[in-house]
Amino acid sequence: PRQAGAPACATLESMRRFDVGERRARLARRHLLVPGHAAADVLAATDALVCLHATDPSTVCLSAWARVDRMTVADVEKALYVDRRLVRHLCMRRTLFVFRPELFGVVQAAASRRVADQERRRLAKEVPMLGTLLKKETDVATVNELLRRTKGRAA
Repeated sequence: PRQAGAPACATLESMRRFDVGERRARLARRHLLVPGHAAADVLAATDALVCLHATDPSTVCLSAWARVDRMTVADVEKALYVDRRLVRHLCMRRTLFVFRPELFGVVQAAASRRVADQERRRLAKEVPMLGTLLKKETDVATVNELLRRTKGRAA
């Protein structure tokens, strides 16, 4: 039974339906891709999306440029390297994310720990091959010790 004052549950017949065109339009607006709905600056664009997604360093600028009117590469660089209000982080499938530093722990837990473990295992397989390149046997032992100590830790 429904509690007094609680709204009635919607039925499938009474729920508003969105067609593909409307869903796409809403998504484009939410992602700041519709003219007249641009973000004020790179920080606002990043906040609206949680993070900017990139496949390489230059696409961070392209992602911001699509969402911020009159944005320059210098604006992105200033936010990243001068003001340090944004950070770059390599995550799953070697994808680059740019987001506020406060979100680092969340993003790392959600998208990086598994990658760190995979990279650690890959490096561990390559250590024996490094023996021929490194000058001392102790260098190989040092790398192996670092791998052992970091196993299971977030990178």
